[in-house]
Amino acid sequence: MFYFQNNKNTFKREKKLMQNKDGFTLVEIVATLVLASILTLIAGLFIVQGVKGYVLTKENTQISENARLLLNRVTSELMKASTIISMTADPTADLPINIVYLHSDRPTDSIANRRIIIEKNGNIYINIHNGGESLLIENATMTIRAIKPTSESTLELNNAVLHMILYIDHPDTNIGRVKFRTQVYPRNAS
Repeated sequence: MFYFQNNKNTFKREKKLMQNKDGFTLVEIVATLVLASILTLIAGLFIVQGVKGYVLTKENTQISENARLLLNRVTSELMKASTIISMTADPTADLPINIVYLHSDRPTDSIANRRIIIEKNGNIYINIHNGGESLLIENATMTIRAIKPTSESTLELNNAVLHMILYIDHPDTNIGRVKFRTQVYPRNAS
């Protein structure tokens, strides 16, 4: 009998302990999950914005590098030109760029010695007669305007200052076209 009575007391004691124990209610668990979700969402937004900033910076760096390389190449070519034979790059006429010139390596005027910088289908190429056509940059347009020096009375392409403007399409359509400018002072080697 003592054993049975002892079990009964133990059961009552355990029941009291269970009633006094603090635990989590369903409302507390749901509230905690909602707060954790909100904090995770805010942290995720910061991470997404950081990644977008990185991608945009990477694209801008690539575009700037391509523009710099192209403008340096065209500037170098035109500075080494012994004679600029023709230039159709009037920004008001919307003509594709087409510059025909003789390189100072071969200043004699013949078809074999001519070099051409040309824009076709939104890409800019350099055409060296024996070397074929080489792509300089994709998704870009360029305008070049020849400005006569103030000391000259007429415009001579070989003495002119060439204002080059390069437009490159940005991969992000919200940004559109990016504009780069430079000036070239071709040498008059003749």
